[in-house]
Amino acid sequence: LTIIKVNTIGIIATLGGLAVGLGIALRDTFDCFLCGIMLMMGRVKIGDVVECGNEIRGKVIDIQYRTTLIETDDGAVISVFNTQFFGKDFRNVSSTGDYQRLHLTFKVQKEIDSVQVRKLLTQALIDNVPELAKTPEPKVLFSASDRFHVDMIAQVWVPIFDYYETIAKVKETLFNTLKANGMSNMSVDSRVRI
Repeated sequence: LTIIKVNTIGIIATLGGLAVGLGIALRDTFDCFLCGIMLMMGRVKIGDVVECGNEIRGKVIDIQYRTTLIETDDGAVISVFNTQFFGKDFRNVSSTGDYQRLHLTFKVQKEIDSVQVRKLLTQALIDNVPELAKTPEPKVLFSASDRFHVDMIAQVWVPIFDYYETIAKVKETLFNTLKANGMSNMSVDSRVRI
């Protein structure tokens, strides 16, 4: 190239810049590809129920090199980059078996006998929500109190494939049982801790 008087330093600098730009552009693709290979080695299997943050929950239907296909609880099929399965908000719900633990926080008026309410609600959950795991049994626990309310926690194991329907049934059972026993002043925390 020096014979035909071409500036080799300029060509090398241009090629170096292109290599850096290409490396930056392909970094995410390369990360997804490596994560896809690691997923295929066993972190997630087809049929597992997974959660990625609060936005994505569903059953894995296909694992590809860059993305994984998930069928959500409402029947939609979405494509998720494989890197999301290695973040701090990822959970393989299926790893605990067919059930997932749920802590549902709710408040009742302070004038109630908390021991009686715990027993009443625990039995109502056992009798009225057959979808819950039998072992461990549902529990209703005293959590805290303030001037006006008692905070309680319903601790139950819900089936991973009927998750939302069972949570709704648990909330409805708690509400209806309290209402039927003259304790209708209940508020359920909309955040469900798992």
